[in-house]
Parts: sequence; C-alpha cells; structure tokens
Amino acid sequence: MSLSRLWNFARGEDFPQAIKLAPRVTIFQVRELDEWIAKKAAAGAASRSAQIKKVHAHRAKYGSGHGTAGAEK
Repeated sequence: MSLSRLWNFARGEDFPQAIKLAPRVTIFQVRELDEWIAKKAAAGAASRSAQIKKVHAHRAKYGSGHGTAGAEK
C-alpha cells in the first residue's frame, strides 16, 4: 500500500488514531490497525456474501446464461 493511500484511510473517521512523535514521525498502534483491518475484511466478506446471494437468486429466476456478455450459444 502506498503512503498516500494510507493517509487517505487515516483521514477517515473509523481509522485508528495516529500518534505524533515528532513533526515528521507518526505512528499507529498495531493492535488498533489489526482490529481495523479485521473489521473491514468482515464487512467486505458480508458484502460479497450478499452479492453472491443476489446472483444465485437472479440465476434461479432467469437461468445462468441470462445477461452474460460473450456467452456461447
């Protein structure tokens, strides 16, 4: 991950609080970062699970080939 991406996350409300040690030295607590990562991973997994359920419902209703680009007939 790039530093600019990290600082974009750090500006978010739910990102762990930065600890300023010196004008150009900022640290984060590893435990808080691990918790934040686990929370984001769980939310992503739940979102993917919901998307998969929608796809399965759509396929059950319309069939698996409906709406697929480049599908062979």
